[in-house]
Amino acid sequence: MLIKQFKTSSDFPFPWFTVSLVALCIALFFGISFVSDFGEIDEDTYMLFGAPYAVDIYLGQYWGVVTNSFIHVLWYQLLINLVVVFAFGSFIERRIGFFRLFMFGLIASTITSCFQLSFSNDAGLGLSGVNFSLYGFLLVRNSTDDRFKGGPILMVSSIMFGLFFLCYYLNIFHGWNFGLASMISGFFWGILVAALPLAKFRWATVPLLGITLTFCIVGLFYAPWSAEWTFSQGVRAHEKGNLKLAQDYYDKCLDLEPSHLLAKENKLMIRIDRLSQEAFAAHQKGHFSKARKLYLAILKLDNQNRWAKENLSQLP
Repeated sequence: MLIKQFKTSSDFPFPWFTVSLVALCIALFFGISFVSDFGEIDEDTYMLFGAPYAVDIYLGQYWGVVTNSFIHVLWYQLLINLVVVFAFGSFIERRIGFFRLFMFGLIASTITSCFQLSFSNDAGLGLSGVNFSLYGFLLVRNSTDDRFKGGPILMVSSIMFGLFFLCYYLNIFHGWNFGLASMISGFFWGILVAALPLAKFRWATVPLLGITLTFCIVGLFYAPWSAEWTFSQGVRAHEKGNLKLAQDYYDKCLDLEPSHLLAKENKLMIRIDRLSQEAFAAHQKGHFSKARKLYLAILKLDNQNRWAKENLSQLP
């Protein structure tokens, strides 16, 4: 399994993976800041540095569930995450080694991002989910493995739960968007992995690990409870010209999230497309009165529609 045998601290005297991860996050943070001229960050910049939006992930940029963990936008988010990942990561890496921590972090990043994506319509940014995975792992191993003892686990626990409830408070009462789903899923993933060698016959832990991984994989391709997944299916149908199916998906998206702006805009585009087809057909057949009404209906929906304006001006 993922974590089965551990090496001693002396085998890995320097936490190369943890240090490399910290350096990568710092480099990406300053790279994003530089490209965006230390101002507002646009969608293209996020995509360039490996943080596609939720709908882009559902449309095929699946790698975003891993790479978005390296991206931080706020300096204090970066500082807190890197302090925690260095403290936990270096401590654990010296005991399990570079490769095992790399695999643990890779899967933790994927799982926490998938849960965040499925339950919040946003894959999230930053290492908070991975950090809670490390904490969950350390919490179990501190009580079961002598090599992990000695740390102030009660103080660490107080800090981690304090951070979680602070993020919860800011999300609920101040409209912030911290990845609570990634923190919760990360914490339980770390516990499961740490408990795996302890479970008798692994009768409980192995199925839970399998179910978790299966949910994450399937959820990238089929998540009808998610407004962003539903919207992405509408976009697919829209691009293929299947307007009826696209509108059905946009309607479902708005049922799940009534304020979804892009779904509203795309529904409007479909309505304009249909009116345009009817107007063009009426114009071609010489039904000018009907064509005029349709062109005016288009302009009522989109008063800047150049095509409708030009065709309206050509009517006798």
